[in-house]
Amino acid sequence: FPLNRLNLFLVSILWLALMARTPTVLLSIVPATLFMELFSSAPFGAIFLSTFISAMIVRWLLVTLFTNRSLWIAAMVGIVGQTIFQGAMLASLMVVPFRNSSVVFDTHFLTPAGWSIIVNTLLLLLSYSFSLRFP
Repeated sequence: FPLNRLNLFLVSILWLALMARTPTVLLSIVPATLFMELFSSAPFGAIFLSTFISAMIVRWLLVTLFTNRSLWIAAMVGIVGQTIFQGAMLASLMVVPFRNSSVVFDTHFLTPAGWSIIVNTLLLLLSYSFSLRFP
């Protein structure tokens, strides 16, 4: 089901990166992801590492390349951020062996990752357009 792939935390981090002009967004990731690590079944540090890498690259792209804050840029930030998160999560799960490694390397890995990118980018676009319309 596509809504199972909804990652509200990453969408909120990407939204904060779009709305805030300061680099303090990266500091807000640390306590929240460490709290999320306590309740996840992934190896400790996988979510933190994936979220932090994704947020750093998105922040760098927003500062250097995507200086305009339009809906197209928000869509690009959502796609790039989610793709980097999925890739970093897969890479961190490949490096650290854990008990359910056969689930990660399923042949249909791209279908849930694609749904995750689509659903989370649409949620990011919806929240960003709502925040632009009603500041």
